[in-house]
Amino acid sequence: FTIMRYTYPWWKEKVIDSNAKRKDELCPLTMEEAAMVLKALDIDRSYQIYIADGEIYGGQRRMAALTSAYPNVVRKETLLPSDISGFFQNHSSQMVALDYIVLGE
Repeated sequence: FTIMRYTYPWWKEKVIDSNAKRKDELCPLTMEEAAMVLKALDIDRSYQIYIADGEIYGGQRRMAALTSAYPNVVRKETLLPSDISGFFQNHSSQMVALDYIVLGE
């Protein structure tokens, strides 16, 4: 998504400051918070957890709490064969359509 933000002039925010977004309450739960909520709800560790957003701020370091608690974390990029995922990569509306399909309408 970073490439897309810079490629398209109509994309408003080029640089996203996750700390500022959190302070303004514009971001969803952190991965650590999501893991705590899922554990509190006694969600089975074997369930597949789908991350609809693109790259998570902080990458694998930030994902560690969630992936250690729920090892079946996937993103759309990992669900698609590599020859197909490249086709969707720079098309935001198609990426959103994939989320819609995966998340069950």
